Amino acid sequence: MPIMMTDAHVSNNDGTTDVISNPSSDKGKKRKGRGKTTWLSIQKKRKDSDNGKLKVIIPSDRTVAVGPGANDFVTELSVKVMHNARHDVKNWKEVPDIAKDRICAHMLDTFQLPDTQHNRDTILKTANNLYRYRRSRLNDHFKKYATKEDCLQNMPPDVNEAEWRFLVEYFDSDTFKRMSEQNKTNKGKQEMNHICGRKSFQAVSFEQRNTSTGKEPNLQKLWELTHMKNGHWINDASAELNIRAKLLSLFLECESIEINIES
Repeated sequence: MPIMMTDAHVSNNDGTTDVISNPSSDKGKKRKGRGKTTWLSIQKKRKDSDNGKLKVIIPSDRTVAVGPGANDFVTELSVKVMHNARHDVKNWKEVPDIAKDRICAHMLDTFQLPDTQHNRDTILKTANNLYRYRRSRLNDHFKKYATKEDCLQNMPPDVNEAEWRFLVEYFDSDTFKRMSEQNKTNKGKQEMNHICGRKSFQAVSFEQRNTSTGKEPNLQKLWELTHMKNGHWINDASAELNIRAKLLSLFLECESIEINIES
């Protein structure tokens, strides 16, 4: 089935990313019940568990946490990323390895996960996505002000002065502006949005599997699950691609039948 799907993580949980917004700019806006309150509830769950660890599933064939413990996994990870991954660097690759090692060690100590390279890779991949999302939120804060001086005087919470000074200079650089403009252009070309928020297609597929057989939905069904809402396609482009995929599938099926008859 020629339906291409990108794996855009990460979860429907806002985690600590809600904590970083500027309180003065959010007056009158009702925020989701996430952040520090959810993190405290995770610590209580951990204390009440038999071995002090929480359950989560990271399948061997994918790099994403799935199942009932996935939200707790992302929330806890977002807290550790906020506490360990500094923002006075250009990107996640430049975050020191010692910080990444601390993040992995904490997650392996908090959740019932074997210390394997696959699980470490999954933790760091998810941490990368959370780091980039938080960086995006900080950039949104930066764009509220007309001058660098105003930005520096309105530092957001949970970022220290050194980090914020670095970010203000970086966000104001020609290199970042070119990259941001290109990303904006690329995003504008994406006609087929999905309905699963920041939850990955891998997680959606796993959660929709047949509990008896373990079989997950095929690509056609997964496309419907991620691009239909209340029985309707979210846009014409998604519906059109679905029709084209069905026609191609039917064509290939007919070709297969014809080959079998000739043989």
